[in-house]
Amino acid sequence: MSRILIYIMKWNQRRKRLGFLNTLTLFKNLTKKNILINLYYKKKNIYLRSNTTDFAVFYSIYCQDHYDLEYDFDPKFIIDGGANIGISSLYFAEKFPKSRVIAIEPEKSNYEILLKNIKGFKNITPMKKGLWYKSTYLKITNPNVPKYAFQVEEINNNRNETIDGITINELLANSGFPHIDILKLDIEGAEKYLFNEKSLQWLDKVNVIIIEMHEFFEPGCSKILFDALVKLDYYLEVHSEDFVIRRKEILRHSL
Repeated sequence: MSRILIYIMKWNQRRKRLGFLNTLTLFKNLTKKNILINLYYKKKNIYLRSNTTDFAVFYSIYCQDHYDLEYDFDPKFIIDGGANIGISSLYFAEKFPKSRVIAIEPEKSNYEILLKNIKGFKNITPMKKGLWYKSTYLKITNPNVPKYAFQVEEINNNRNETIDGITINELLANSGFPHIDILKLDIEGAEKYLFNEKSLQWLDKVNVIIIEMHEFFEPGCSKILFDALVKLDYYLEVHSEDFVIRRKEILRHSL
């Protein structure tokens, strides 16, 4: 199949998914530098940065159903760890309009777009923080990578551009909810530290974990995850790039 035909098919598919005007806007601006693209999609404004991974993230979630899973209960409290520009938070907030969604994103430029994207959604609470196994200070270690791939590490003191590290225990304690219904984690290797055995009081209070592992960035993070899960009674499935971990107890109660 010729490259021209593949190119035409790709844009025709986007037109069917996104509509003519959105597709035209993307066609004119997607590969330009430093353009903030505004799509009007499902009665809301979506902001994407040109020449970044923003469109790929948006298309994966809204057009390829990346987080379209079956749930046997009605989620009330959702943590979106590694919320990036807020597309996943929007998806959860719309799918479960009675839920409260905490959108956690540590990187400044991503967070600024996140705030624009979630404007008007009262059930989304944004936090410019990084998930960690203890309360501490963090910093971005790879500021020049693509916008989806920022990693953090712990530092000893508060400096310029320092990020607050926050724990799952803190988020749950401050939420007013007895448990977390959905914990989505796409935190670029920080899962290796989040699942520290000394800070896992929260683990049996999560009904569903949706996690993308980053073994390439942090070798051994998968082992640490499954070592932590060994005491739980759970179902495991693979959905797209994610592991989906469902606590059996909540599923039994929902039957």
